[in-house]
Amino acid sequence: MNKIVKKAMAAALVLALVGGGAPTLSGGGFDVLKPSIVANAEAMVTVANGAYFHKGDTLDFGTGSYVSVYDYEDSLFISGTQSFTNAGIIHGDEDTYGYIHIGNADFDCSLFPYADGNSVMLNSFEGVWGYIVCGDGTEESPYYFCPLLQELAAVTYSYANVTLDDSVTLNFYADKPSLNALGVDGVTLTGPNGAKSYTTFENGGNDCYIFRYPLYATQLDEDVTIQFKKGEDIVQVRVYDEEANAVVPKNSLSYNINTYCDEILEFEEGYYADEVINAVQSLKNLGIAAKNYFSDSTDEITFIGTNYTTDKDAIKADYAPTFQSENDKVSVVLDSVFSIRYYIDGLTADSTATDENDTVLNAVKGKGGKYCFEKKIVSPTDMGSPYTITYNSQDYIASALSWSYRTIENDSNRIRNLSRALYQYFKYTEIYETWANS
Repeated sequence: MNKIVKKAMAAALVLALVGGGAPTLSGGGFDVLKPSIVANAEAMVTVANGAYFHKGDTLDFGTGSYVSVYDYEDSLFISGTQSFTNAGIIHGDEDTYGYIHIGNADFDCSLFPYADGNSVMLNSFEGVWGYIVCGDGTEESPYYFCPLLQELAAVTYSYANVTLDDSVTLNFYADKPSLNALGVDGVTLTGPNGAKSYTTFENGGNDCYIFRYPLYATQLDEDVTIQFKKGEDIVQVRVYDEEANAVVPKNSLSYNINTYCDEILEFEEGYYADEVINAVQSLKNLGIAAKNYFSDSTDEITFIGTNYTTDKDAIKADYAPTFQSENDKVSVVLDSVFSIRYYIDGLTADSTATDENDTVLNAVKGKGGKYCFEKKIVSPTDMGSPYTITYNSQDYIASALSWSYRTIENDSNRIRNLSRALYQYFKYTEIYETWANS
């Protein structure tokens, strides 16, 4: 992928930790706007993420705005309005990007490469809308520009991120003005857990809608495909085509969490903070370890740090459950929602318990047909928190990492690796959340 494109795409990726599959672990346990403005008509355009403009338009940057200049890291202070009457495109050195020229300033439009579909570079604004992408006009996050062919009037996919909540959720962000202008009234995400359809759209901030797809820990390498529709008609989405080295319209866009992780982990050293890197690595490791556990695959895991004993000792020291019998067990469910299961000797279908909030828990059938009580985990940072349930006047205290306590010295390498991966996922998401909120 073109380095400039990759850099810009990666900069849009944010690990959204707002706090998460597979079976139970008991082993050992972003207006695409064809506005009312006709071609070549002059208009005043207020600069904002997602705004379109045309040759002859005047852009109103407002007071105190910054615009990217020359390269990705640089920016220029812009105040008030600038006319595009004499605007033109200047080719860049790599012949895959260019600059929008206004007066004496060359404004970077290299966030995405552009072409006419046959890799022929554009040399004028005739028939071309300009498009303002990303940024909020601050010096740290300036506005960027991209020329756009009218033929590429398609939904603009803005970026993706991952939410680590009570499930691991892949989020697609699509430009709100583009969906509205193109009349999109339905969006479908299709992945390993079937189709998830939206007819009402959730506000994702930054003038985007957000579309969410929960996944099991074992499914982080499986694609989720997003498709936009107007009635029964497919509305195309702009997708970067690596072979054409261009943004082209396609019927759908596919992505997966491991690709998200890799785009962050493979970025140049120092671009992302260690807290981000470690949280992403621990997420990827959990996916690999879970898949190895449930499918008997043997994919390599790059654990954070090389001292296994440190993780083992922390788990053994801090996460032992308080149960009443050696026959009582704790397990973890890495399903679309994470939870802990308490297997207590003698439970039947009619058994009930209460949690620390006096909420009644009914016994559910677990692994091997045995009955258990199940307690939902709110977020990965809660994995080390002990939950107390009371059954027959006896307290049973355990955390998700109590399963790791049970299994960290298991004879099976795949079980030990999953125990360690679960612990590191808890540890580094907790560190990330503290850092992100500081």
